[in-house]
Amino acid sequence: MESQICCSTKLLQAMDLMPTKIPAERQDLTPLSTWYADVFNFNRRKCLVFYTPTTGYGMVAAYVTKKRIANLSAELLRTYKDALKDDGVSEESENGLLTAMENPFICRTSDRKARAHLVHAIRDAGFSMSRSVLTDPAALERAAHVMIAHGISGPTWNPIKAFGEIIGEPLENRLIQRQWHLDMCQVLVTLQGVEPPIWRRSLIPSAFRLDKAHLVIQGAFGWSNSHLHIFRAGGMAYEAIYDKFDEYEGKDETQVGFYDLLMMGGGSCEYVYDYGDHWQHTIQLEERVVSEQPHVPSCLAGERACPPEDVRGAARYEHMLRVLNDPSDDEYESFIEWLPENYDSETFSVDSANEGIQDMLTWNVRQ
Repeated sequence: MESQICCSTKLLQAMDLMPTKIPAERQDLTPLSTWYADVFNFNRRKCLVFYTPTTGYGMVAAYVTKKRIANLSAELLRTYKDALKDDGVSEESENGLLTAMENPFICRTSDRKARAHLVHAIRDAGFSMSRSVLTDPAALERAAHVMIAHGISGPTWNPIKAFGEIIGEPLENRLIQRQWHLDMCQVLVTLQGVEPPIWRRSLIPSAFRLDKAHLVIQGAFGWSNSHLHIFRAGGMAYEAIYDKFDEYEGKDETQVGFYDLLMMGGGSCEYVYDYGDHWQHTIQLEERVVSEQPHVPSCLAGERACPPEDVRGAARYEHMLRVLNDPSDDEYESFIEWLPENYDSETFSVDSANEGIQDMLTWNVRQ
């Protein structure tokens, strides 16, 4: 079976190779015979990242020498063998997968989407390895594993299952699964300026960058993600950067992990949605959940519906509620006509909140 390693230009330069495009006859190979690779620095030392975009299966070879980088095919096979063993793949399947990767063709990554995935892969690797330095330093002396949460089916899709289906056997997964939404932040998110309180208790992956954490909060509350937002903690601010030439209060939110932000604020942060209405939320870390079973981003509990979009802030919202309790008020009919059908300020549903989270994450991945 033919195989190939599609390298970034930076990696090809590190190998002293000239860029070579993928020949036409190699562009439709089977999912596990095409790997994408890049090189990055961690603790001032070189590391390699490999991944297959169809399954999202990813690996990191930590602290590689120049000689190992130059012998990329052997390095991929070594890393792959260690990963398959750690993930509980049977010896029969392991032999077949390794045989399929013998003598791969080395070429340049020409696919823009693939290059974007490599950037995400390196970010994921950096977050994962930073945690390993604190919890398991020995992990950096072997092939470190990360799950690339940017696969073809969205951030709540399980790459382990997809990989197992392709090779035809279920994976017990001993090492890699710990990187797949097993390190979660249980947070209490409370909307300020409204009484009785509107709040949500949610699970958000520690390694989620703030752009994804934002989507979980939006879905849990029932917001529509139709306005700007910003996170603040420890004197720092982070927001979505749409044009690098514009001026922003905060830095790029895709560069910071959710747990890292909470630590900047001593376990809490501020999240503001809609600069006009200025919906200010306080996010408080209640517990860091590390378990043996994978979780997905979710809402665990909450109270009351979030205010309708564009109601013009907390004071106007409370005025609206007072009017709705008095049908004789002159504004009653105008509010009834303006509000979404069947709007009930006291209604909250965990199921609806979780549907909102999944819809928000999936819809934004497809954009």
